[in-house]
Amino acid sequence: MLFPLIAIIGIVFAAASLQGFAGFGFSLLFMGCSSLITSTTHASIVGSLLGLMNASIVLWNVRRSIDLGKIRAFFVGGAFGLPLGVWGLASLESRWLALGLGIVLVLFCSYSLINPPKSRKPWPTFWGYPMGVSSGILGGALNTAGPPLVIYSYYQPWDKDSIKASLLTFFVVMSLYKVLLLFATRLMTQQILFEAAAALPVQLLGATAGIRMSHRCSKEQIRRIAFLILIGLGVLLLIQGK
Repeated sequence: MLFPLIAIIGIVFAAASLQGFAGFGFSLLFMGCSSLITSTTHASIVGSLLGLMNASIVLWNVRRSIDLGKIRAFFVGGAFGLPLGVWGLASLESRWLALGLGIVLVLFCSYSLINPPKSRKPWPTFWGYPMGVSSGILGGALNTAGPPLVIYSYYQPWDKDSIKASLLTFFVVMSLYKVLLLFATRLMTQQILFEAAAALPVQLLGATAGIRMSHRCSKEQIRRIAFLILIGLGVLLLIQGK
């Protein structure tokens, strides 16, 4: 019993630090590691609440850079996609979705590292809608809403604080939406609420450490680290989906 507890504490701290640094990654790292210790469904539900808490903590640090107009399309798309993902969490096997996402992440992010976005035009705003739907589905089913929004954001001419604020604003709104859906479908239990509350001090420490590290890095350094993280997630999803 002691090892799983220590492992979860370490995972929460590392995931909170990652999101404090890059603006995303809490749910990606938490889901990838905690699902090795507990069930994917349990990890997704707990991760939803923890993700909401952590994104709110980190967002406060970049609140002056919030611009809802930049990600309006993502909110519209995410609102449609998230219920589909939650339905899939309760009804479908997530193996094939995980495999598909893993392949896309490895191929696209590898290409992005080789061919940086500064050499190409920004993506049109229209792409925010289908990618928002994708984020909603992934967030509802696998608790990994980040990849489409991260890719889209780093292909725009935004500064690093604007990117971070855009990612975190979306995560806070979508996480709150998902938590309400989990309550409505009675998947959120008292035990999960207790586990999330117990993790809060660790989250605060991890998020603070990540925020301090991000102040020492440029947008390009953070971008490269972000895509490397997504490649790692893709490999992990491919392994788990076999």
